[in-house]
Amino acid sequence: MQSPMASRYPHGHAYDLFVSYSTRDLEWVQLFHDDLVADINRFADLDVLCFFDEDRIQSGFVWNDQLAAAAGDSAIFVPVLSPRFFQSDYCQKELITFIEANGLAADAAHRSRIMPVKLLSSAPT
Repeated sequence: MQSPMASRYPHGHAYDLFVSYSTRDLEWVQLFHDDLVADINRFADLDVLCFFDEDRIQSGFVWNDQLAAAAGDSAIFVPVLSPRFFQSDYCQKELITFIEANGLAADAAHRSRIMPVKLLSSAPT
């Protein structure tokens, strides 16, 4: 899959970040995503290109294929670890796809490309 835009960083991936979350957490994760990208861009030399499915998936595309391709073509994977994340088959598939596409299953040294965000309290309502 070719993204309509590509990262301007020289890491060889279409996306800089892939945010993985349960869609049942969309409302508050959207706010987290927006703050995360704004904070990174405040200090980065170039703006980061983040795959966030509400922004990128368009009607007419096969949802699973597009998510899998984007997860595999991202430099950093950001799973939002809420209870719903662990209950979501899609979240688990995204993580596995990222690990396999980037050869991380056999090379633990590069697992630092997975930057989990842990929910420490109840999800905002």
